[in-house]
Amino acid sequence: LLSFEAKRWIGVSEEGENSGQLIQIFQRAVDGRASQESWCMAFVQYCIKMSERAFAELFPDEPTNESAIFRSEHCLTTWNRSPQLQTSTPAKGSLCIWQKFNGTQPTSSGHVGIVTDLHTDGTISVVEGNSSSSNKAIEREGDGVYLKRYTVGEMDRGALVLKGFLRVWN
Repeated sequence: LLSFEAKRWIGVSEEGENSGQLIQIFQRAVDGRASQESWCMAFVQYCIKMSERAFAELFPDEPTNESAIFRSEHCLTTWNRSPQLQTSTPAKGSLCIWQKFNGTQPTSSGHVGIVTDLHTDGTISVVEGNSSSSNKAIEREGDGVYLKRYTVGEMDRGALVLKGFLRVWN
């Protein structure tokens, strides 16, 4: 469900820097506020929340399976507070977490995307919010939701270095 939810938003664009009606819906997913903040993790948290709702509606007799992902708009906070879900192996529906570096120094900033497909050629498809259409660079301050394709093991892009993957559900 998470892959489907993420894919349905591909093509959504900002109406101004970190703003627009749909962007504000994503930004409100965690704390109920939209204040033109970076929104890649808010987009992911929104998709998780909508997937949980869809599961509950589709399977009302099944136990609710809420994500163990730490709820935050901040990529590295979510990564650091979800250690039991960290892995080095991508899976459909897992999150890719990148950390931004300033030269050789890690920063507290990052970026995130949702793995939507694993391909037989060693690549993965990832939906990213607040990104750009370029596969050559990962933009953590882009203008929309895009589907990208990366080669596993070669996912560092410029100042962004892959931390790893987070399983969304145990």
